[in-house]
Amino acid sequence: MQRQPSCCDFCGFPKLSQHYPTETEGISWHACPECARLIDTEDWNRLIERGLAGRAQIRPILDNEELVVRAQMQQLVENFRKVRRALV
Repeated sequence: MQRQPSCCDFCGFPKLSQHYPTETEGISWHACPECARLIDTEDWNRLIERGLAGRAQIRPILDNEELVVRAQMQQLVENFRKVRRALV
């Protein structure tokens, strides 16, 4: 049984509007309306920035963490692009 998503996989916003299936059965990425718009227009840099802003709303990003958190968000978006590209 698959768990229902509770928030956007990119920014953490609680309202979802789009899911993006992957090649792995039962695994999908979920996006809020704004992140879905950025994905659909392939505006990857703005998606990364939105993800960072969402992360900062959960817990402020300290100066010494910013490079690591940015690299993590860039990797998350790159991983999404790889699994999405496989289906497009």
